[in-house]
Amino acid sequence: MKVSAPTPARRSPFLVAVASAALLSGWCGTCLAQEDDSLPLFLTSSLTLMHDSNLARTTERQSDTVRSLGVAAGLNKAYGRQTYLLYGRLTKNQYNRFADQLDNDSKNLNGKFTSEFLSNWLVTLGGQYDENLNSLQDNSLQERVIKNVRTYRDTNLSLQYGKSGLWSIVGKIDQNDLTYSRQRLQNAEQNSQSVRVYYSPSDLLRFGVGPRFVKTDYPYRTISKKVEDKNLDFTADWRATGLSSLNALLSLRDTKYTDAGGQSTNNDSVTGSLGWFYTPRGPISYTANLSRKTNSDRYNSGLLGLGSVSMDYITNTVALGARWQATAKISLGANYTRNMYDNSRTIKYSLAQLSTLNSTSNTESHQDTYSLDLQYQPTRSVELSCNVSKYSQTLDIMRNEYDGHVTSCSASLTLD
Repeated sequence: MKVSAPTPARRSPFLVAVASAALLSGWCGTCLAQEDDSLPLFLTSSLTLMHDSNLARTTERQSDTVRSLGVAAGLNKAYGRQTYLLYGRLTKNQYNRFADQLDNDSKNLNGKFTSEFLSNWLVTLGGQYDENLNSLQDNSLQERVIKNVRTYRDTNLSLQYGKSGLWSIVGKIDQNDLTYSRQRLQNAEQNSQSVRVYYSPSDLLRFGVGPRFVKTDYPYRTISKKVEDKNLDFTADWRATGLSSLNALLSLRDTKYTDAGGQSTNNDSVTGSLGWFYTPRGPISYTANLSRKTNSDRYNSGLLGLGSVSMDYITNTVALGARWQATAKISLGANYTRNMYDNSRTIKYSLAQLSTLNSTSNTESHQDTYSLDLQYQPTRSVELSCNVSKYSQTLDIMRNEYDGHVTSCSASLTLD
């Protein structure tokens, strides 16, 4: 796939970030400690075999087996008061039944540079590039099995004052763009700015509050062409003991949707997440996560894609997990996830595109996933794992009904 060169508007934040990082690095040149002669590099090769009983997530239940051969390399280097992190991965994915439609190469590149300067400042510059096949269940209902390549680019810069003590403040800017080879209406350009003040009454407890402004532009849409979010974020991080930790985010959000003709609609919502990790005295650890998001949220490297429909929906998620460390080399994990979709606010945005939706009037649905995995690491450089999962989705106005199961096994070798 040919990736077009970034436009000047996309390139400028990156150049500003690089220039800022270089300047700050220069300021710290006199305070560098002796360079560590070691060069912590690693190289990993992996092979994964996966069989899905319902690859396209449809009622026809078309199964397929996928072989993924991957090579990854990384660098983690500390030099005085600077740290350089770089990770890249290339994976060749080959399908048995849908080889002509879906065979692809996925690419991932991540980098981060951090530098301390003066007495109490920290700057972080990060970048990300992902190119992979869009999940088939996120393709439009009319075109499931298509080679829809999703490309995501991100550049971010953060500046922090206060590395220790009661108070600290962090400012961050981020710019990213997301493109699809077969779903142009989902293409998006997004930028965000945020400031957050943190209060840490102890080493185990930290509170944060601050505004976050996000603007997303969908260049090929007419409905909801521009989406503007104004968020007020509240965070809390608490390590109750050495065995238990809790983190929480609450966002009060005002979202403005603007059509190509200039007509706009506002919606208020409350989003956030709650995560808990607990390791009692024994070989078993537990995790629990709750989240609530709208379709304007960005998670990791993409948006949930739903064909050509531009609407406002809410997703509530419950995720539970447990892991048993049977021996130093063997561990067994169990996980359950439920996604609950609420589309009741979408009807007013869908009147012009009803032909793309299901004929049902259901505005709510849910997706359940159960999984078990086994990991075996006979040596530090060799890891073997297998996973089995079962999934099901109920019908709503935007999603079709399906169910199935997945089994997979993988092996990896790491040299460092």
